[in-house]
Amino acid sequence: GIQAVDIALDIIAALVARQEAMSLSELSRASDLQPSKLHRYLVSFTRKGLLRQSSVTGHYDFGPFARRIGAAAFNRHHGMNVVHEAVSTLVAEAGCTVYLYIWTELGPTLVRSEMGRSPMAVNLREGSALPISGSAVGRTFMAHSPASMTEDLLRVEREHRKEEGGRIWSDKELEREFKRIRSSRMFWTSEGILPDLLAVAPVFDAQGQLHSVIAAVPRREQRSQIEQDRLKALLESHLDRLAVELS
Repeated sequence: GIQAVDIALDIIAALVARQEAMSLSELSRASDLQPSKLHRYLVSFTRKGLLRQSSVTGHYDFGPFARRIGAAAFNRHHGMNVVHEAVSTLVAEAGCTVYLYIWTELGPTLVRSEMGRSPMAVNLREGSALPISGSAVGRTFMAHSPASMTEDLLRVEREHRKEEGGRIWSDKELEREFKRIRSSRMFWTSEGILPDLLAVAPVFDAQGQLHSVIAAVPRREQRSQIEQDRLKALLESHLDRLAVELS
């Protein structure tokens, strides 16, 4: 291999793991590089648009070229085009806001958000990752995935929650939650990142493997049982079609 490329990728990996902008000194510690050597890499990254440096804080974060790389990777993910079409159709039919998540090394990662007829007071940024046990979407991935895929992220999340004094889901609580999630094709919850009612549904391919997870936020006027049943029927019809098309 090429040592300089390995070093460059280690720097990018450090920024990915942090999930927020970092100062030169923070990146230096995370990548184990001297600031003077690290700075030369950052100059090249910034020149090519892979990173950008804030004119206010001086911190480094991903730039426009990195976003294009991420978008290209997401869009080439197996079957994403048909799922994107399903999301757009669902939003048009139901008027609700829909979020689409796939699994990445960061955990449940938002790859598509499409606003419904009523704008959300809080919106989520595409490319952002959710907590694995601290979100309904994360628990859905856990319920339908092998433990070997999620156990490392769960361990790290529990350590952070313990330090911050946040809620830690026990193994027994998670197992009960997994049984509830597996018992239906979709479920309603208010235990999401957004303080709102969510319809959460796993998307499976033709082989029965988990592909992605959809979270739909109904409009205020869609909170009646009749409207919830209508949204459920629309969502399940799209799940049926995707299970055939995701071959």
